[in-house]
Amino acid sequence: MAMSSCTIYLKPISWSHEIRRYPTINVQGLQLRATCRTLRDSDLLLSEGHRLRDLEIELSIFQGDPDAKERERLSEQAIGGIWWLPDQTFVHGFFF
Repeated sequence: MAMSSCTIYLKPISWSHEIRRYPTINVQGLQLRATCRTLRDSDLLLSEGHRLRDLEIELSIFQGDPDAKERERLSEQAIGGIWWLPDQTFVHGFFF
């Protein structure tokens, strides 16, 4: 089965930056959070009839490399990903 791809252009609506330090759960370092929307001409259709252009996307951008738990969710070549949770009508993702 051939993999298909598409390009999604995101426009930030809001963002925040923080330095996190939670050593008990191995979380520390810089994080940028951005709430984004796609450009209005995006036609990507999600399950249950939702269009990505009608939803906000919550992104986190981390400094460094993914840990083992995060790496399990990604293909070997990926630096992050975007996920759709239809039961919550929520799109989120992270990148390193």
